[in-house]
Amino acid sequence: MLISLSARGAGGLLLDTSKRAELRYLSALAAGRLLVQAAELEEDSTNTLILSEALQHFAEAQRCVEQWGHPDLGSAWGDWGKAQALQMKRVMANCKLDGAVQWKEMLETSSKLCEEAADKFEKARAAVDDEGFEEDDGNEEGDDLDWMVLHIEHLLQFVDFAITALDKSKAMEISIEWLRRAIIAWRSCFSLTLAVRYLSQSNRFNALQGDAYAAGCRLLGSPFELLTALSHSTSEGSTTQLLGSKGLLLPPPPGSGSGEIVEHLPSEATEEELATLAEAAYIAAGAEGLLPMGELQMHLARRMQSTSRDPMAHLKKATEVFQALSNNGPDDKAIAWYNMACVAAMANRPDYAAKALRTCLHAVEPSQRRKWIEEVREDGDLQPLLNLPEIQAALELETGGYR
Repeated sequence: MLISLSARGAGGLLLDTSKRAELRYLSALAAGRLLVQAAELEEDSTNTLILSEALQHFAEAQRCVEQWGHPDLGSAWGDWGKAQALQMKRVMANCKLDGAVQWKEMLETSSKLCEEAADKFEKARAAVDDEGFEEDDGNEEGDDLDWMVLHIEHLLQFVDFAITALDKSKAMEISIEWLRRAIIAWRSCFSLTLAVRYLSQSNRFNALQGDAYAAGCRLLGSPFELLTALSHSTSEGSTTQLLGSKGLLLPPPPGSGSGEIVEHLPSEATEEELATLAEAAYIAAGAEGLLPMGELQMHLARRMQSTSRDPMAHLKKATEVFQALSNNGPDDKAIAWYNMACVAAMANRPDYAAKALRTCLHAVEPSQRRKWIEEVREDGDLQPLLNLPEIQAALELETGGYR
């Protein structure tokens, strides 16, 4: 426990505990923030221990606020939210996507972390708005937007995992609940993207807005029987209708005069309409929108294949986007060629897939190539081609380095 020593009389010492509670509060906040920073820099993306310790420190700081009337946590709410968001992400990373997963337990664990982090991000944003909590540094709007963007990215991570989970879960009722919670999270995310656009009055967040549209598009790509079951189901304590007759019901915009994109949004959007909105946002985002635009086209191609329609238009567009991305730099080059290998596999062109994989692996740092090859072997798009000799040759490692 931190206490201070002060002199009294001729060499006498007195334990001064008058500031003990304050020091306890400040040290808890400092420790929590430091551990979050350490977790963000940590290479092991599956380690949850350091974040668990950070959460304990933030909870201790909040107890000091409640018991001794210290100032509100202020922007530290956002650091607490970051810790819970990272914890959720790592819990999901530790989840092996196979039949051994307890999807009902995972639903409750990840949903709780998602909701708790969202609550902390909202409190951080409110703290920025309250002049009594934050010092005036001339950047109140920027701080506000920072927490909102982190909040959006956090919700998108939950939605992305939920889409995988509802497909993997064997029990219909659990899959429906995954879908319901994913749509609720998506609606919050969608409202926040509109608010960010309204507050910033700029196009800086076009890619993020595109991500929100694309996530909605992917949700409507869920199995038809799940969407139908959800539209007819009711959840205890919930009165919000999530699905309309054609697609997702969109939450209202944050206010009037918030820009052309916000003003012209429909009250309900189909899968195709959300895809179109996402494409427009990614195009407006420029280079930042290239990778998510390509990934969107691949998703749309898979949807076409799943319904026995020709996916080639989307695969061609994805290839064009990834070719443009490959010119951005070494890191983007590897990612672009990896995705072009997936596109070639989807088009049943193993020769092009092998060439793309070779180019990808040549662009990767030698120390990282085995990790990328493991990713290839687990990729659903590439798995049908893994036993072909040209693909095996492309993945082969030799003593002198990668061939």
